Amino acid sequence: MKKMNTWWLVGCILIFLFSMASSPQGKVNAAENPTLDNVTVTYPDGQTSATAFADTFSLHFALNMPKMTAGEQTHITLEQPNALGYNHATFAIGDAFQVTPDETGFTLEALQNTTAQLVQVTLPVNYTENVSGTETVPLSVELNGQSISLDMVIQEYKDMVDKSELVKKVPLGFAANGNLQWVAYYNYNQLDVVGTEAYPFIFQDVVGANQKLVKDSISAYQVAEPITADGSRNLSHDGYDFDMSHFLQTEATDTGWHYENASFQGFPTLTGGTLPTTSSFYIIYETQITDDGASLYTNELYAQGMINGNGSEPIRVQGQSPAQYQSAGEGSGDSESQVGALTFEKADSADATVKLAGAEFALMDQATQEVYATITTDENGVGSLADIPYGSYVLQETKAPDGYQISDVTYPVILSSENQTVDLGTISNDKTPPVVEATGSLVFEKVDSSDTSIKLKGAIFTLTNQATQDVYATITTDDKGVGALNDIPAGSYVLRETKAPAGYQLSDKTYSVEISAEQQAVDLKEVPNTKVPSKPDEPNNTPEQPNEPNTPDVPDTPNQPSTPSQPTSPELPKVVPVSPAKIAVKTPVTHSKVAPVKSEKATEDAVLSVSPASSVDFKPLPKTGDTSNKGFVYFGGILLLGAGSYLVYRRYQKKKAMH
Repeated sequence: MKKMNTWWLVGCILIFLFSMASSPQGKVNAAENPTLDNVTVTYPDGQTSATAFADTFSLHFALNMPKMTAGEQTHITLEQPNALGYNHATFAIGDAFQVTPDETGFTLEALQNTTAQLVQVTLPVNYTENVSGTETVPLSVELNGQSISLDMVIQEYKDMVDKSELVKKVPLGFAANGNLQWVAYYNYNQLDVVGTEAYPFIFQDVVGANQKLVKDSISAYQVAEPITADGSRNLSHDGYDFDMSHFLQTEATDTGWHYENASFQGFPTLTGGTLPTTSSFYIIYETQITDDGASLYTNELYAQGMINGNGSEPIRVQGQSPAQYQSAGEGSGDSESQVGALTFEKADSADATVKLAGAEFALMDQATQEVYATITTDENGVGSLADIPYGSYVLQETKAPDGYQISDVTYPVILSSENQTVDLGTISNDKTPPVVEATGSLVFEKVDSSDTSIKLKGAIFTLTNQATQDVYATITTDDKGVGALNDIPAGSYVLRETKAPAGYQLSDKTYSVEISAEQQAVDLKEVPNTKVPSKPDEPNNTPEQPNEPNTPDVPDTPNQPSTPSQPTSPELPKVVPVSPAKIAVKTPVTHSKVAPVKSEKATEDAVLSVSPASSVDFKPLPKTGDTSNKGFVYFGGILLLGAGSYLVYRRYQKKKAMH
């Protein structure tokens, strides 16, 4: 459980940090993009359509723009290819935005930090291709993946050809690349034009101010049937003419071209020949605008030559066709703030005078469920946010003030031009109730392992916290062998015996103890100990020290016996028969243990324990020359005493050596 709680906490922290990184307070969520509100078209006054080439009409774009920082851009794309022509000059919308048209549409750039706004952009355009009759031409406008389509109604352009016309110049308006397009119609009446010394052939074009000719844009097309049956100009020209196109590009300068030839017999070809003098040409080219501030652009086409009359003298002809293009000018626009504000107050539910700081709220777009901004209440308990784009939102508390429970109440927030400020009043929180930590108890009984009825007191245990390895408590068994502890905080512990009861061995067994809300009482039952084994009596290896034997008395030196006289033959004694019944034998004394000899008399008793029976009639035999036997008795006693002492001493040494 503890591991799960740790991962849960780590997950919450990561989610919080991610939400803070992706939705910083007071900034538009990255998913908030500009959108197209609508696109419309308007035609010249009183018209329901626009004539190709001739008319200028307007496209209107309504853009919902979110907050933008200075320099931030967005691009509106017009479906390609299209035949729309418009001025590429950059124009401003107030102090906040700038619009730069290009070949594919236009770019809107913020000139300063802006709030969410509805931006209106108007772009004057021409339709630069002819149509047949009246056609409905679709146009698709795209912004950030969003697309809106509209229909443009275009009328066919018709130009009646005057019978005296030699040349004619017509402006076509702005091309997609921002240049002005012009067309020169040459000899649509298919006259046989030549040059003479008196009246040389001249063909020239003069480009007006604030523009210059783009030489490589000159394209010439031959027109086989320049006039249609109804007398209008055939604008469906034939194929590209390399000879005429190369010739004019060679003659051209930035300000136009001028070709003069007194012997003119047709325009020269790349192969050295000439084109027919009756050729009709559709010549189109572009001029580059050099001053975006100008609104009127002019050009003039001129030609002269001689034509042969019907059997009469040659006739001089000339044509001069000035042309001008009144630009509808740069685009224009307007912007309107489409933002509102939100405010509320955070307070204690029991006492509204207690204002709560640090509460965090997420303002989410109701449609996308994406977080638009995060709002944190200040020291006065006030949460507020300005410059919120119009729309429907939901306010939800994401972090409660310290010491309070988070509220699960959500608040709708709808901002519009009719409801630009929303005040939610007081939003209250309940205090967090005191946290009661789970505690538990532990009990066990200390018993003899051989006889569990014997309860053991005085055993000492330690209860160690597994997480910290700190000893939480020491438990000692009582007179009944019971060890118990209450109010143990939730956690994992280990119970270990540190001192055994008297007379018992210390147990090395440990016991796991888990305290939790689900397990508050732990009973380990019987915890046994084994008695200490009995030790055998130690033998007394130190023998008793025998008493020192008394030093025997030195017998007196016997007197030198006198020289006996000549012995006489002794009388033989009478032998008196003795009955066996008169002989008494003394029963020897049996000793289970020989005590150390303590005296000379004792030594004699130990060595000689037999004495003559009192009932035996004993008479010594006479010895030759013996006058007295007392000295021999003393000497013999001394010998016996010395022998006994020696024997005792040897036994003592032997016993000592054994130990």
